[in-house]
Amino acid sequence: MRRLAAGIIVTRASGTFAPAASALPAGAGVSGTASVGQDLVAATVVLKAQANVGAITATTRGGRLAAVEHALRTVASSTQKGLVDLLSVRKGQGLVANFVPLWIFNGIDVVATPDVIAELAVRPEVRGIQPDLTFQAPQATASETATASATEANLARIDAPALWDMGYRGQGVVVANMDTGVDVTHPDLASRWRGGSNSWYDPNGEHPSTPTDVNGHGTWTMGVMVGGDAGGTSVGVAPEARWIGVKIFNDRGAATSSGIHMGFQWLLDPDGNPATADAPNVVNYSWTMSTSGCNLDFQLDLRNLRAAGILPVFAAGNDGPTAGMIASPANNPEAFAVGGSD
Repeated sequence: MRRLAAGIIVTRASGTFAPAASALPAGAGVSGTASVGQDLVAATVVLKAQANVGAITATTRGGRLAAVEHALRTVASSTQKGLVDLLSVRKGQGLVANFVPLWIFNGIDVVATPDVIAELAVRPEVRGIQPDLTFQAPQATASETATASATEANLARIDAPALWDMGYRGQGVVVANMDTGVDVTHPDLASRWRGGSNSWYDPNGEHPSTPTDVNGHGTWTMGVMVGGDAGGTSVGVAPEARWIGVKIFNDRGAATSSGIHMGFQWLLDPDGNPATADAPNVVNYSWTMSTSGCNLDFQLDLRNLRAAGILPVFAAGNDGPTAGMIASPANNPEAFAVGGSD
């Protein structure tokens, strides 16, 4: 019987993401008609105009989700046309391999020649350009794959059993993770998947419909959140919650900033219908960036998820205990950071 080690709602990150160069050799990992022999740069263009989600007054969950999405889509559709037109022309000239307009914040993911990126940078509607970093997936450690013990000290430490006795077991709540995937066949998780076309997203397109995890880390983190007792002990903090997932890491263990942006966008509206409130209540991210200081590349995504009533919970990282050791994105103001106690 496969088992999941129990843990607190978000434990330490198993590893950090080391950014790789954003310049790509011609044609590598992209689609389109960029001219052979030209280097391509992957980047995210952030526009100056951003929706004022702080002004939204809707109080119901469905109303707030719909209002935030409407505000984001409205600003994006009304301000991106000039850039989209330019990128379309440059793509026809073989200078742009691909571009994807975003509405989770007002931006566009672009793969193009350095000259096109420079051209975009001086446009009056552009606030800045972020490199599309490539990250390596964390690996499940021995403690994360070990057989669960008879007494789950980590669950006791956060008083989870006491909450269960009071009737708080996660019922009515939908949780998500953005990780290496989730093994939907795992006996502690299979019955807890929400199911349907709005409960799984793979921005890399490798597993479009069936939750899959060739690494194990994402399955473990999901088990910590909602796992059952198929292995003989209770392993999940909220065993009556339902889960959905985003597989940001491909099967080779790589994720990109652009794919993560797409994952954030999907989480705000999994079925693509603003009239249905099918977004998760909370999302777990058990990974960190390796850059020092406070990296704000995902701040706008997180701000807009918070405005919609979705709580983004991040691992604080494996460093410390001195000051300033919490890693990004956990140290972003919009993130809820959780660290280990020892």
